[in-house]
Amino acid sequence: MKKTIAIVMALLMILSICSFSVAAAPEGTAISSAAEFAAMAADGKYYLANDITLDATYAGPFKGTLDGNGKTVTGLYRNVSANYAGLIGYLEGSGKVQNVTVADSYFCGDDYVGGVVGWNDGTVESCYNTGTVSGSLYIGGVVGYNTGTVESCYNTGTVSGSNYVGGVAGRNADGTMSNCYNTGSVSDGNNVGGVVGVNNGTVTNCFYLDTCGAAGEGTAKTEAQFASGEVAWLLNGSTDEGELVWKQNIGTDAIPGFEGEIVSYSSKTGAYYNKGNHEHQYEAVVTDPTCEAGGYTTYTCSVC
Repeated sequence: MKKTIAIVMALLMILSICSFSVAAAPEGTAISSAAEFAAMAADGKYYLANDITLDATYAGPFKGTLDGNGKTVTGLYRNVSANYAGLIGYLEGSGKVQNVTVADSYFCGDDYVGGVVGWNDGTVESCYNTGTVSGSLYIGGVVGYNTGTVESCYNTGTVSGSNYVGGVAGRNADGTMSNCYNTGSVSDGNNVGGVVGVNNGTVTNCFYLDTCGAAGEGTAKTEAQFASGEVAWLLNGSTDEGELVWKQNIGTDAIPGFEGEIVSYSSKTGAYYNKGNHEHQYEAVVTDPTCEAGGYTTYTCSVC
């Protein structure tokens, strides 16, 4: 009996000393099928439990929260003469869509067409579109028309339209866009931009591929600059410290994304690198002895 008590006490002491971290589950109701996605309440809180193939978009208005949970939505094909097309057609001011990828999809409508959200009054954060987006007015790779917040999103899909056409958003009307980029082709019509077709709000720290076919708001970067890690570094605010959104495996990934290694920058070499993946190169600096002090040698990394 005494031996059993001693073992229990020892286990309790170990548990009190050690700390365990358990990944927090997303909040809300799990969505694991097209039927469950279609049945979402307009003001509910949901998350994707797995990658999902959908046969229809959610027209909205949606004022709840949809957390993609790092999962991918595929299979959407919408080709109709109507407004408000996207994974979510219309997102209201209290609504939020985050952490979702839209791939292998096609959106074609009249006005307010986006790969993730057609009209955004809410918040679209850490989302990514590879699908084709086309229409007439206010056409964007991620958001068609924005009066809310678009943060840390990117597009690689083809975007085309008649007017107000942008790689990330067709029009930014009194909204904010920050830390976003586009590498997809942007073509046709008037008021075309690499990041946003027309900006009447705030666009900060956004980038576009210089060969995407459009310019405007944001900063143009070459394919080599995207591949080097430069854009990932800039999107993270030129730091490798803290909780960072953007990652890139340099030498493998052509563009930044939401998975992989954090990018660092060496002011000594002017190169970008992954901290855990580069080879340190040390240089010896010899300090000769003097009458007052002995000599010594220090070693500094010429890369970091």
